[in-house]
Amino acid sequence: MKDDLGGFSEEDIAVKRLRVLQQAEVLGSVSEACRRSKMDRTSFYEWRKRYQKYGLKGLQDLPPIHKSHPQTTSSEVSEKILNLSKQHPNWGCVRISEYLKEKEGIKVSSPTVQKILIRHGMGRIQDRVLMLEKDAMEGIELSQEQLNLVEKVNSCFKERHNKLQKPGELLIQDTITLGKVAGLGKVYAQTVIDPYSSFAFAILHTKKQVQKSIQIIHQEVIPFYQSKSIPIESVMTDLGTEYTGKNDHPFEIYLNLNGVKHDKDFKSLNKNGFVLNFKNALKEEFLTKLSDISSLEELQQEFTTWLHHYNHERIHTGFPTMGKSPYAVVHKYRYSPQETI
Repeated sequence: MKDDLGGFSEEDIAVKRLRVLQQAEVLGSVSEACRRSKMDRTSFYEWRKRYQKYGLKGLQDLPPIHKSHPQTTSSEVSEKILNLSKQHPNWGCVRISEYLKEKEGIKVSSPTVQKILIRHGMGRIQDRVLMLEKDAMEGIELSQEQLNLVEKVNSCFKERHNKLQKPGELLIQDTITLGKVAGLGKVYAQTVIDPYSSFAFAILHTKKQVQKSIQIIHQEVIPFYQSKSIPIESVMTDLGTEYTGKNDHPFEIYLNLNGVKHDKDFKSLNKNGFVLNFKNALKEEFLTKLSDISSLEELQQEFTTWLHHYNHERIHTGFPTMGKSPYAVVHKYRYSPQETI
């Protein structure tokens, strides 16, 4: 509650507040009495309520609650709450509150649990997952429950064991189906992703063509890495006909001419964490916000704008970028190649 009564004793303050209440009755206007006394209306009604209940003493300021006040959650209980939330990061505040009451006889409300989690940067499930990712990267072993949740939130995390030392060491190329677009039919994204940095290249097309699989490497990927003086060592694809086939396949010939190794995934890139992560971003951040599109060129233009944001501006939390944009990771390597993520 706010009023302009600094510098007075408690008794003087109580009397002055009483005068405001009395003045409101004389004037017949709470607003006018508050204006003259510089008291807000919310405070007026609270002081009047306390005066009616406690008399003049109710108009005095209450003493501050000491840190050891009985209602303060103990450090031991707070620690139990934090540990429970970390052990079971998908548990909500109500479940933690109920667990403590049933299993340990500790009564703590769900709003209090929430306040404690927020205070320690664990208020959202994303915050807790990111904390677990950092623990794992530091060598702390996670439970299966923790691992399952982290991999669900960040598909890239399950690829953490395949540590790369630099950009361009391995690129993953895949044809992602965006779905049907009115007036265009089925649209595909010919995509190349660098797992070291999550940097992505992509062009849109309406047919699975060998030319598109080569075009993106020739026009987008190679020029980018050449501009950074970073060599491309290998490209991994599935066994799609746009990448491989009988002898002298155009895609494989092109890679060979440029000194790039062709690695083939004999299972399926659909389960690769980086491909899944990019698909999810496409679905949630691009496809759901599309306006009416009249041509493939217009769709490509909007897609190029989004892709630039994804690579250069959007902060990617968790593995492998750990709070940086993909471009920032590549840029850092270029000037300090001895440092790896």
